[in-house]
Amino acid sequence: MDPSHFELVSRILLRPRMYSSAESLRELLVFISGVCAGIRPPLGSGVLGDFPEFVNAEFGAAVSSDWRVVLESNFATTPYLEACSRIRALLNQWFMAQS
Repeated sequence: MDPSHFELVSRILLRPRMYSSAESLRELLVFISGVCAGIRPPLGSGVLGDFPEFVNAEFGAAVSSDWRVVLESNFATTPYLEACSRIRALLNQWFMAQS
């Protein structure tokens, strides 16, 4: 993952209401996917590196699982801003392991 892309996604997760009008984790993850698609059209492939695979492994999901659905289901009962913070911590953990 390009460090600038990491920084952008990290900032979105740090202050989600500053970057998006999303009112749920699902909406925010769709927004992040849209940002990735804007960086590398048409699908945003590769912008997040292998973070989606890391998420699936972290939560014991199948490799073919949609990382957004995995995050959404694992943080379903977590308050929105806390879920964003925990996902940001996962992103940081993954990024540091890549360095």
